[in-house]
Amino acid sequence: MINIKLLLLNLFLIAISTSGDNTGSALRRRLYDGEPSSENQYNDPITTTSENKGRPKMHTFFTPVSSNPDTSLLDAWKRAWSDAGWEPVVLSLEDARRHPDYRRFIEAFEAAEYRLKDYDRMCFLRWLAMAMSGGGWMSDYDTFPIFSQPEIDGHNLPNDGKFTCYSRHVPNIVSGSEEEWHRMSQLLFFSYKLHPDIFWSDMLALLEVHDYIDGYVYQKDSISLEKVYISELQGEGIQRPLALGKKCDLLKGMRAIHFSHADCHIVGFCDKDRSKAESWIDAWKEKCNIRNA
Repeated sequence: MINIKLLLLNLFLIAISTSGDNTGSALRRRLYDGEPSSENQYNDPITTTSENKGRPKMHTFFTPVSSNPDTSLLDAWKRAWSDAGWEPVVLSLEDARRHPDYRRFIEAFEAAEYRLKDYDRMCFLRWLAMAMSGGGWMSDYDTFPIFSQPEIDGHNLPNDGKFTCYSRHVPNIVSGSEEEWHRMSQLLFFSYKLHPDIFWSDMLALLEVHDYIDGYVYQKDSISLEKVYISELQGEGIQRPLALGKKCDLLKGMRAIHFSHADCHIVGFCDKDRSKAESWIDAWKEKCNIRNA
């Protein structure tokens, strides 16, 4: 039997010491044939305002994989991070394609026995986009700022720039230097290659990298939406989701909150419209007397 821990450790050492090699739908044509797209329109208009210049950047990755992308959630994400003192930046597939290992990822996806859906492939490719964009901060566009501390470690990354995941192995908000993003993209690629016959997401790969080689800093200062309402869910249900006065202590010190598909389905009030996260943030600021988080 393969010693997974030893194998990953060897691959980890390789990733530190070497760089990568140069190797029907519109999305598929862009993925595999290199068809260029138009300029990334999703950065307008918020990220071009003079007010955001000089602020630390919070990146997200957005490439539509359906005919009805959730642009309302993306717009809410941009407004929320801008209001919190960041410059929101939207990366796309075009950024990932600039990475020298892009073709290697595509070939691995195509060669695998288990064929990942486009959404799950995008989740891997976003790591390449971040590596080619100078590293720094990235969040999912369903993750909204609470105490995000842009003035403290927006530019000066936590943990001396070591790659850090703030939701354990869930990469909804992460940070790291450019070199660390390159290293982590290599490790996730190696993890994916070890599991060609089963579903294997970037989140599962990240968990494996943590469990077997302790490959990054593992923190718990981003909170899930379900955890905010756990007492109500175990009792009579959520009657007033925006009555957040009693949640203030729970949310202290949390960098961000994650309005995931799964959690919004569980709590109910944002199941059909996750852009309601924006009104949730407004209610939290009011009920918890937050002026500038």
